[in-house]
Amino acid sequence: MIFIAICCIFTYIQPCKSTIANVSLSFNVLLLGGLYCMRHLWFTDFFTPTETLEVAMILIPLVSHILVFVWAGYKLTSYIMRRCGYHSNPRGCRVALVNAVNMCLHRRRRGGYQEMA
Repeated sequence: MIFIAICCIFTYIQPCKSTIANVSLSFNVLLLGGLYCMRHLWFTDFFTPTETLEVAMILIPLVSHILVFVWAGYKLTSYIMRRCGYHSNPRGCRVALVNAVNMCLHRRRRGGYQEMA
């Protein structure tokens, strides 16, 4: 309960300068609270199956990594779209991304053959 209270306090006070830092701080305090709760259940609760606690101990830290991978994929996609001149595409993002990658990778040289970048 202490970690949830600290998370709420950090969310309200916002001690960091940027919004993303405040969100990250609150989220990580909440993750620590979840891990502490799982640790407490591991040592004191004998009715919860061990397999359930093992899965929870694996999934709780994995959540933050999944969010970072989604963010990195978004940044990479937006960089490729900006680099190759695609700002918006009415046919859909998937077609635009494929076209952007093809345009960046296949460049023509003076001799007429394609060179992979």
